[in-house]
Amino acid sequence: MVTNSIQESLSSNDRYKLFVLPSEGKAVESIVSDLENFGVPALDLGSAIASFISSSVNYAYLSIETFDFTKKLIEAQKRKPTGSKIEVLALYNLGILFEPSLDLNPKMLLKEFSKSSVLILIWEDYIEDEGVLKYSLQADNYNLNFSEVPLKRISI
Repeated sequence: MVTNSIQESLSSNDRYKLFVLPSEGKAVESIVSDLENFGVPALDLGSAIASFISSSVNYAYLSIETFDFTKKLIEAQKRKPTGSKIEVLALYNLGILFEPSLDLNPKMLLKEFSKSSVLILIWEDYIEDEGVLKYSLQADNYNLNFSEVPLKRISI
């Protein structure tokens, strides 16, 4: 997997503008701060979805409502950094997307967003060179397999 810079990611014209930023032991808060210095907004997706669910009254349609909320939230949070021609958003704390009761299809959700905007996934766990993001303790059950998409690694 080739490593690109933040500037290169912000000028991407690929069909899928999907990037992974490995934390490599660095605190996520520090990475978020570094991204914000480049004008890249970052969203704690897990906390936002958990807050939405805890305030949701109707659990009968939880899956549909959570999917809609997540799509709208991601769209609302993206920004166009100074000098960039395209909007961008970084996401972290993605584990809640795998919650079976939510049935969200995280891979499809993230791929769709990355068609129109740069999407940077801040990843704190294991990355296979083939474009597979894994949670080391649940690698077989919970992973994002982007092997058919040109997932690119970036560094700050």
